[in-house]
Amino acid sequence: MIQLSGFLDQIRPGDVIFVDRGFPVKDLVAERRVSLVLPASTKGKKQLSSSEILSSRKMSRLQVHIERYIGRLKTFRILKSLWPISLLRIKTGEYTCIGDNVILVIAALCNISKRDLIKQM
Repeated sequence: MIQLSGFLDQIRPGDVIFVDRGFPVKDLVAERRVSLVLPASTKGKKQLSSSEILSSRKMSRLQVHIERYIGRLKTFRILKSLWPISLLRIKTGEYTCIGDNVILVIAALCNISKRDLIKQM
């Protein structure tokens, strides 16, 4: 599905992508010379190293802001209802449809209304 979304066309060499465990994108982004940041895992070991703990804390601080932004998107009533399938079938570009454009406008409105999403890093 990620190949069809157009996301891979937007990333450039040197970009850093933050993902949760379970997203099979490692091979897809490796060929584009992109850094992938994953949460540390204790799988196969008793505890995390000190550098992994510090890295996990930094990622958690970022994740809070990402989740808060997603929460703002969900306050729009149009995203709480079922959409007719026609919103997904009517293409507005090679990889986009009317539903994509609706979400883009909502994201822009969230950016305009509350500029200080991340106050300090």
